[in-house]
Amino acid sequence: MRGLVNNKISRWKYEGPSDSFKALVDMAAVHSSCRLCIHLATMIREKEEMSPDFKKRPCNCTTGSETVYHLYVRERGRFQMESIFLRSGNLTLKALESSILKKFQSLKHVPIWKQERPESIRGGDELKIYRIHPVGLTQRQALYTFKFKGDADLRSHIESKPCAKFEVIFV
Repeated sequence: MRGLVNNKISRWKYEGPSDSFKALVDMAAVHSSCRLCIHLATMIREKEEMSPDFKKRPCNCTTGSETVYHLYVRERGRFQMESIFLRSGNLTLKALESSILKKFQSLKHVPIWKQERPESIRGGDELKIYRIHPVGLTQRQALYTFKFKGDADLRSHIESKPCAKFEVIFV
């Protein structure tokens, strides 16, 4: 019995660390003072976006029965947002993930943790999404508690928040 428990505990040595563990460790790749600056800059940007000039910015475009939504996405730990467009007929978690991967791969994006992670678990050049969440969540919420409950939850979030902003955690 003891051998089974030990095998289960030490299994990670052969299989490698889990994605949730990698995501947790990778958070340290961005210094806490940098995270604070990103948070403050994001708050300032949100205040600026409340001005009348920004409110004129189109966040969606409706043609006939279909709406195209303009979303903003960034890697957690970075400030710069990238634009993503999703059609109303394809507002699913899978479509969002696919659009994010296509966008970041087309930019030849290198995750922020790439140089920080030991080479043995660094992986190749492929991007893998661990989690997508709205901008403004704490680390604990982003890593452990927040998760879209399904496509309907994502749809209601996008429809209720004009120009919805998301952060993505790559592992």
